[in-house]
This record gives sequence, structure tokens and C-alpha cells, in this order.
Amino acid sequence: MLSTLAHRLGTQFADPFATLYREMASEDFSNGQAAPFRSGFGCLSLWEDGDRVYLDVDVPGLTIEEIALVVEDGKLWIRAARRPMPRGQKCWRDERFYGNLERAVVLADSVDTDKIEAALANGVLSITLPKKSEAKAQRIPIQSNSLRISHTS
Repeated sequence: MLSTLAHRLGTQFADPFATLYREMASEDFSNGQAAPFRSGFGCLSLWEDGDRVYLDVDVPGLTIEEIALVVEDGKLWIRAARRPMPRGQKCWRDERFYGNLERAVVLADSVDTDKIEAALANGVLSITLPKKSEAKAQRIPIQSNSLRISHTS
């Protein structure tokens, strides 16, 4: 009787977003692409200024040796392998993803792939993608011409 009552109360006060979360995490919702919270990588931030594009990726618990950055076919591939930590005989719950991780970011033609830099600090992989000099916005000087050109027909 108590288990039935607990079940009824549990479903009555269930999280209304649980179904939405399950749908968003499904392969059907993401068109076959792994959602960020299922891919093993955390969130990604991407922004730019006049000279560079910046990319921050949350990679908690990974070391430099476990992460590889590869530019291939116009994409920046972020690849890593997370190995399970050795534990005792009983594991009550483990929600962390283990295995091979990978994510691709399509690069604009304006990125100078030979000058990409990356740093890892506090679980955040920060990548700087410099823009090619011809891709940077340039101000064109306008010269004053003292001669007037007359248009006569």
C-alpha cells in the first residue's frame, strides 16, 4: 500500500520538465547529432572581435595529454578520451561519460589555421583562432583631390 501511495504522489509531483529533457536528449530531437550534454563535452562559447575568433569548451577532468585538436576539411575537431577512475567494489551511481569524445566546429575561410593557439586551465579549453590579414576589416583612406572633374556632354 505504501509503495502504491508513494508512486501516486511521485507521479503527481513529478518534474514537469523531465519529459522535455528526455526528448531533447534523444537522437530524434537532435537529428542524429549528439546533444552537448550527451556528447561528453560541456558547453561551448564562440565569439569574435576584429582580429580573432575565440572558442571556450568545458572539458572538466581532462588533461592536456587526453585532448587533441585537429584541423581537417575546414573543421576544427576537438577529440579526447576520458577513462573511468578506479573505484572500490561498489559504485552506487555514475553519471559521468567515459570513452572517446569528439566535437567539430566549422571554420570560416577567414581563420588562419596555421596560427591557432590553445590553452587548458581550470577545466576550460580556450582556443584562439586568428583571422587572416586579408579578412580583417580595413579602413580605406579617402584622399582629397583639389582638381574638380567636370562632366560635360
